[in-house]
Amino acid sequence: MELRVTQGRLFRFSQETISRGFRELAELQESIDDGREVSKPSDDPVRAARAMRLRLQIQRNEQYIENVGRGIDLLQASTDSLQEVSDRLSEVRSTALAAASGTQVEESRRAFASEIDQALERLFTIANTRYDETPVFGGTATQQNPFTAERDAEGRITSVSYRGNRAVAPILVGPDERLIPTVSGAEAFNDPDGQFANLFDTLVQLRDDIDDVDGIANEDLGDAIRATLPALDRIEGSVLSAVGRLGARLGETESLRDNLRSFDTFSRTALSDTEDLDTVEAVLQLQQRQTSLQTAAAVAGQILNTNLLNFFI
Repeated sequence: MELRVTQGRLFRFSQETISRGFRELAELQESIDDGREVSKPSDDPVRAARAMRLRLQIQRNEQYIENVGRGIDLLQASTDSLQEVSDRLSEVRSTALAAASGTQVEESRRAFASEIDQALERLFTIANTRYDETPVFGGTATQQNPFTAERDAEGRITSVSYRGNRAVAPILVGPDERLIPTVSGAEAFNDPDGQFANLFDTLVQLRDDIDDVDGIANEDLGDAIRATLPALDRIEGSVLSAVGRLGARLGETESLRDNLRSFDTFSRTALSDTEDLDTVEAVLQLQQRQTSLQTAAAVAGQILNTNLLNFFI
C-alpha cells in the first residue's frame, strides 16, 4: 500500500521540527544566562537530586562554621579572662607576702590593703565579663550578672554571691559534636576546699586583715596572711587548670573550623561540577543549533514553497 505524504503533513512535521528547535535553543540560551546546566529536576533528575543534597549539606555546614566561630570567640574570651585572673592573683600574693614580711607602719598596711582592694574590684569585673551581651561565667543563667557584691558605706566590697549556675550551654558544631565553650563561675572562682565561699571572700579577708591596724598587731599579721594564702593558691591552681583545658579546647576548635572550611570548599566544588554549565561547550552548541535551525527552516521553505516560514526565522 502506497503511503501518501500530504502537503499538510509535511507542514505539520516542519512546524514541529522548527518549534522544537526554537524551544531547545531558548532552553540552552537560558542555561547560558543562568550559568547552570541543571536548574530544575526535569533537566536531569539524578543530578538535580544530588545538587539538592549538596545544597542542604552546604547550608548545614555553614551553620556549623558560624557556631564554631562563636565557640572560638567564647573560648578566647574565657581563656583571656581567666589568664588575667591568674596574673592578678600572682600580684596579690606578692603584695600579701610583702605585707607579711617585717614590721609595717600603718601607712604601709593601708597601701597594701588598697592594692588588694583594687585587685578585688578588677577581678569582680572580670568575673562578670560579657560576650555578645551574655555573661561568660554565668552558666546558663544569662539574664543578669553572675556575681553580685555587697558593699560597705565606703563602697568597698564586703562579700560576693554567685547567681549563676554550674551548667554551661553546649554549642552544636557537628552532626553529633558539641562544644563546651567556657566554664561556670562556680567552677572558676570557688575555693575547691571550701575554706572560703569564693575567690572574692578570700580577698576580702586578706584585705581586711592587712587593713585592721587596730585589731591585728604587726607581729601577728604575718600569721594571719599565711593562713589565707593556701586558699588563694588553691583557687589560682583551679583557675590555671581551667585555662589549660580551655586553651587545649581552643586549639582543637580552631582545627575543626579549618576542617569545616575545607569541607565547605569541597562541597561547593562538587555542587559546581554537578549543576554548572560548561559555557564554552554550551556556546558552541548554541551556534550549532542556530545553524541547524536555519538549515531546517530553509529546507522546509523549499519543500513547502511557502513564505509563512519566514515568520519563524
